[in-house]
Amino acid sequence: MTSLPRANRSHLEAISVEDLLGHVDTGHIRVPRFQRDFKWDQADVIRLLDSIYRGYPVGTLLFWERPRPAEDVRLGARVIPAPERADAWLVLDGQQRVTVLANVLHDPGQDGVTDPVFRVAFDLRSREFVPAGGHEPHVLPLHVLRDFGDLLAWFQLNQADLSHQGAARDLLGRLLGYRLAVHVLRDESEDTAREVFDRMNHSGKALTAVEVFTAAQPGASQVSLPLLAVELEQQGYGVISVEQLMNAIIIADGRDPTRGAAEAARDAARDGAMERVLPATRAAAAFAMDAGMQSLALLPAFSTWIALVRFFHLHPRPHPRNLILLRRWLWRDLYVRAFADDNRTPQRFILASVTTDEDASVQALLERTGANRHPLVLDQKYDPRAADARAALRVLLALEPRALDGHPTRAADVRKKAWANLPRLVPGGLSVANRLLWGPREHDTWADWAQDQDTPTPPAEFLVSHGVTPETWQLLVAGRDEEALRTRRVHLERECQRYVDARAEWEQEDRGPIRLEDEDVGGDCLVA
Repeated sequence: MTSLPRANRSHLEAISVEDLLGHVDTGHIRVPRFQRDFKWDQADVIRLLDSIYRGYPVGTLLFWERPRPAEDVRLGARVIPAPERADAWLVLDGQQRVTVLANVLHDPGQDGVTDPVFRVAFDLRSREFVPAGGHEPHVLPLHVLRDFGDLLAWFQLNQADLSHQGAARDLLGRLLGYRLAVHVLRDESEDTAREVFDRMNHSGKALTAVEVFTAAQPGASQVSLPLLAVELEQQGYGVISVEQLMNAIIIADGRDPTRGAAEAARDAARDGAMERVLPATRAAAAFAMDAGMQSLALLPAFSTWIALVRFFHLHPRPHPRNLILLRRWLWRDLYVRAFADDNRTPQRFILASVTTDEDASVQALLERTGANRHPLVLDQKYDPRAADARAALRVLLALEPRALDGHPTRAADVRKKAWANLPRLVPGGLSVANRLLWGPREHDTWADWAQDQDTPTPPAEFLVSHGVTPETWQLLVAGRDEEALRTRRVHLERECQRYVDARAEWEQEDRGPIRLEDEDVGGDCLVA
């Protein structure tokens, strides 16, 4: 039988809400990294306050006493500078309750930071908690309760009915004087604290797999999923979700999240998968960009990213020939969509087929997509998730599109506007041929812009950078929108087909590398 960590020393006490807020304000209370973010809505906030007001039990707060360095503590909308302490209290259970009390009873005017979910007041007439809104003289903001002078000043400033002072004093006593049950674990290891945390979270709102992964990461870890996502975006690789990063790390490390995402996330994180797979994640992103993907957001499918990360994790120094074949696979899969999104089968295929055999792994990926050339058609309804749209968007980005002032448009710039809402060439056209990566500010479409008498003919290099031929521009000027859209579609189809075929290399032989008997299976890695 596996032995479980045992609590050595703990302490149970009761403290008032007012004392709890003192612990918060002085930075005594901290939030460990394995805690989830704040999840409650305003109805939950009001329900907790009403329970305290009525004297109902609201559960025990569980803290873990640990030494902590000086740091900024985030609780809801508040950021509290906390000094170094040898006896800081890390919240194991009760974070939502502590966060509510720390925010609703805090004056937002002190730091100018607030969140609508915490904007709750007390109606002195009906004696109930309500969302804060106007300035009715009978609706009391809760933050004035912490200072009796502020409470009296509020009555004077708002010319409130003095007969309500009794209700206000009663509220003050019930809220700030409410006694909370507090359990403090002392002298415990991190394993014990995590075990307690896991058990406390078997009920209530379930943690997502991403939250479980973040919670289970070792405390010494220097990188997190959100930080990695920001790093990749800042390096120009485009936006990728923390869920996509997490699943790639889990599968690259050899675990199957389709059989239990939360369990796989917890086990992978605790086992240090993040640090092990991190180099492969960066290598996969660099390879995708070098292969011409332009942005991680334009990869053929979610599972394509997973396959790349697992491959570079198992083969950090792949043979140059395999890198060529892997690039072909990327572009071919754009059309074949062998790895459809939201499908468990591809993830299991990746686990089974991308193995420690480098050459066999690449051949398995190529075999799944096949080598039959696929014609590109751009007359379908625009959907940035579709193969033709993603191909066209990559080609448009490869043309190095520019604004009129010559400023380049990067994939990261477009992603901020959302791929689904790109500017249109003409009104109403639904195909990807009707989309561009730059639009005039004063006009809804390029057609409106071209037909404006004050619009000069744009420079030829500007038009070329957007896949617009001089013929298409002249048709727009003449108001012949349907013909303009048709000529651009034909032009883009031809350019996209040429661009993709040059990278998919349909006609080339897909043989693996020729290796000498004594050659190391790994070659010199050509990616960072």
